[in-house]
Amino acid sequence: MSIDTICNRSIILALIITVAGCTLPDEFNPDKYNKTIEWEPGISAPIAYGEFSIKDILTEFDSSGFVSEDDSGFLYFAYDTDASVNIQDVLPELTNQYFTHVFFQSPVVIPSAIWGAPGDTSILYTQDKTFKFSRYGDERLDSIILKAGEAVIDISSSIQNRGILTIHSNDLILGGQPYMQTLVVSDASGSFTDQVIIDLAGSILSLDNTTHPDTTYMDLNFDFYVINDENDIQPSQMVDIMNTFRNLEFEKAFGYAGSFDSLLVDQSMDFDFLGDDFEGSVSLQNPQINIDVQNSFGMKFGIKMQDIEGRFADGSTTMINLDPTIDTIVINAPDLLTQVGETVPTILTIDSSNSNMADLATTDLRGLDFSARAIGNPLGDTSNFLLDSSHMDLTLEVLVPMNLKIEDVVMKDTFEFEIPDSLGETELDPENFVSMFVQLDTKNGLPLEVEVQVYFVDSLWAVQDSLFDDSNRKILPSGILDPGGSGKVITRNEESVTVTVDRDMIENIWDVENIIFEASLQTTPDETTGDPEFVKLYSGYSLYFKVAAGAEISITLEDSDSK
Repeated sequence: MSIDTICNRSIILALIITVAGCTLPDEFNPDKYNKTIEWEPGISAPIAYGEFSIKDILTEFDSSGFVSEDDSGFLYFAYDTDASVNIQDVLPELTNQYFTHVFFQSPVVIPSAIWGAPGDTSILYTQDKTFKFSRYGDERLDSIILKAGEAVIDISSSIQNRGILTIHSNDLILGGQPYMQTLVVSDASGSFTDQVIIDLAGSILSLDNTTHPDTTYMDLNFDFYVINDENDIQPSQMVDIMNTFRNLEFEKAFGYAGSFDSLLVDQSMDFDFLGDDFEGSVSLQNPQINIDVQNSFGMKFGIKMQDIEGRFADGSTTMINLDPTIDTIVINAPDLLTQVGETVPTILTIDSSNSNMADLATTDLRGLDFSARAIGNPLGDTSNFLLDSSHMDLTLEVLVPMNLKIEDVVMKDTFEFEIPDSLGETELDPENFVSMFVQLDTKNGLPLEVEVQVYFVDSLWAVQDSLFDDSNRKILPSGILDPGGSGKVITRNEESVTVTVDRDMIENIWDVENIIFEASLQTTPDETTGDPEFVKLYSGYSLYFKVAAGAEISITLEDSDSK
C-alpha cells in the first residue's frame, strides 16, 4: 500500500543581509553574533546594526575637516588664520648717520710763532658738537645697545703742520668706557688724508631729546692739537672731519618706537558647513571670533578689526558691528623692569556679548570676511623697548560651538535586505508565511528627540512599504541630561518595539533589496514655551539601533512510503 502523507511544519526563517561593522555596544555589535543562526520558534534574527555618532554626523557634512573637540569632548567648528609682526616691520633699520662738518678754518692768518718753539704741541681748537641722529620714521630712541656697526672717521688736513685729533663722547660707551679715538696728522704737506674704522659691536649709544622732543641728538667732542712745523696757517687751509656710523644693527633699543599702522589680515573664509545634502534646520547659540595675541615687543599694540561681514547661502550679507570698547583692542606688552625678553598674552572673544555676532547663528552661513590692522602705540607717546628678536603673533579663530537647536535634521543608513525565495530545494512565496515580525531596538544617547522609520526599497530605490505608518512613526525620547546643569547626557534612553507584518506587507516587500533606517532629529521642546531648547553636543553621543526580524512559515512536504 502506498500512503501519501501531508506534513505541515512550522519553522523560523532567517533573513540574511550584509552588515557594515561599527563600534557598538556588545548587544548591538554584529561581531558578537554568529551570523549563521539556528532558528527556534519565537526567536528573531538581527539583520541590521548601526550607529549615528554626533561627531561622525558633523564630520560627514564638513568636508574641510574643521570639526574639533575640547578636553571634555565638546564639539565645535573652528576656522583660523594667523599673522605676525616682526621687529623689521616696526623698525626696519637704524639709518646710517653722517656727521660731516668743517672742523677748523681760520678767517685770518695764524702765525706759527704763537705756538712756541718748533716741535712744540699746543691745543689749537676744541669743539663740542651736537649732531642730529637721523630716524627711520617718527621713533625717538634714547638708548641703543648695538650688536653690529662701525664708526668710520675720515679726516683731511690742508694745514702745513702736523697735529693730533682726539674725538671723544660720553654718549657712546665702547668696551665699558666712554668712546675716545685719537688720529695723528702725520705729515705737514697740506694734503693729509686718513680713515679709521672702529667696530661698534657691543657698544651703548645714548641719545638726547630733552631740548627738542621730536628729535634725538648725540654729542661728539673734538680736540685738535697742532705741532709747530714753523708754517703759518692760512685762511684757505682747513681741517675737515666726517664721522659716519654705518651698518648699525641693534640688540636692544629703548625710548619711543614711534607710530605703526599695518594691515595684518585681510581674510575671506569660505565655510563648507553642513552643505547642500543637509536636511533640516540648525540654530547656533554663540558663534564667536577668538583673538589670541602673543607679544614680546616692549610696546603696546592695538588690533583694529574692520569690515566683518557674514555671507549666507541665499547671497545676502550681514555686517558685524563691535561694541565701542573693543573698536581697537589694546594688546598687552612686557614690562621693562621684570619682563624684558618675555612674551605676554592677550586673549579676547568677539561674541554676542560685545557685538551682533548672533546674526551669524545659522547653518546658512557660508563665509566670513574681515580684516585686522596692527597699530603701534595706540595710546600715544609712551616708553618702549625693542629687542632684535621682538615679535607679535596674532591668531584669529572663528569658532562655532555646537551649542544649538535642531529641527527635522534627517540622517539615513542603508542595508542590504532580502527575503529568501526558497528553503533548501523548496520554493517559497508569500503564501508560505504564516506570520512575520520586525523588532527595532534603540539606545538614544543623543540630547535630541529622534523620530525613526524603516523603509523597504526595491532595486530602483522605490519605497515599497515602511515599518511604521507615517501618522505613527516611532518617537525616541532624548538621552537623560545631567540634572546638575552641565548639559551632558548621563544615561541613554532605551526603547524596544515589535511590529507584526501582515500578509499585505509581506507581499509588498517580497522583492525588496534594501532597507533604509531613517532618523529625524530635533531638540526637545521646552516644557513651558514649547520652543526647542539649546543643547550641547559632545563627541561621545550616539544613537544605536538594531533591526531584527523573524518569520513563521508553513510548507507542505510529500513523504512516500510503500509497504
